[in-house]
Amino acid sequence: MGWLVSEDRFALEMMANAVGLIRKTVKSGEIVSGAMINAANTAVGKVGASPTERGKVFQEASNDSADDPFAVFVRAQ
Repeated sequence: MGWLVSEDRFALEMMANAVGLIRKTVKSGEIVSGAMINAANTAVGKVGASPTERGKVFQEASNDSADDPFAVFVRAQ
C-alpha cells in the first residue's frame, strides 16, 4: 500500500487492531459479532485496502508488461 503516509498510522493501527481482534476471537472459538466485522471492514476501507477503495487510489502505471498477465493476453489476440 504505497499510498499511505505517516498521517495514516493511526488508521492503519486501528485496522490492525480490528483484524487482530477478529482473529483472536475466532481462535478462541467464540462467535465474531457483526459489529466487529463492520468495524474491521470500515477500518480496511479507511486505509484504502478494500477493492473498492483501492480502485479510487491513483497508482502510476508500470511500463513493465512482463509482469502484467493481461498484457500477455492482449498481445496473443
